[in-house]
Amino acid sequence: MCSNLINTESLVSTTIKALKSADTAAAEKNIKVLISQEPHSACAQNLLGILAEIRGEKDIARRHYLAAYVFDGMYKPALRNLDRITSTQGGEGIDYGDIPEKEEPEENLYKIRYDKKHIGYIVLK
Repeated sequence: MCSNLINTESLVSTTIKALKSADTAAAEKNIKVLISQEPHSACAQNLLGILAEIRGEKDIARRHYLAAYVFDGMYKPALRNLDRITSTQGGEGIDYGDIPEKEEPEENLYKIRYDKKHIGYIVLK
């Protein structure tokens, strides 16, 4: 999750449930509370990006995923969402950050993906 605070974890969990059920009003309200508690939270920016994406605002979503990257360059859910939304290949789906990360050796973090013109580029796994 995003933080070690019990209230924050509960709020994040409630927000993720609201986003998954497309209750954008409740999600927005919770995200505002999250940001007021932790203004530089990569998790909150990721959730804002998801909210924008659900609303069809892809450019705004990209900006929030980038902000999450600026706040924490190692926050994997935002990195995966940014990769997915900016990729011409599409992606696996929204990463809400609610599934615990497995620790992997650094050499297993990246892979080469090829586009239709057979041009390879490095992406996070």
